[in-house]
Amino acid sequence: MPEATVSQGQVGWHEIDNGQLQFSYPQGALNGSQTSKMQNNLNQEQGLFQAGP
Repeated sequence: MPEATVSQGQVGWHEIDNGQLQFSYPQGALNGSQTSKMQNNLNQEQGLFQAGP
């Protein structure tokens, strides 16, 4: 089930679907730099998820 996140007045949704981290947000909510940073964050977190405890 997606969970909403609000940061600095922006809203986005994150969830894990079939072991894949996903983040979505309204169109235009993030600029190109913010989108790249978000993807890097997801990639890093996905690696931690796959590695396990």
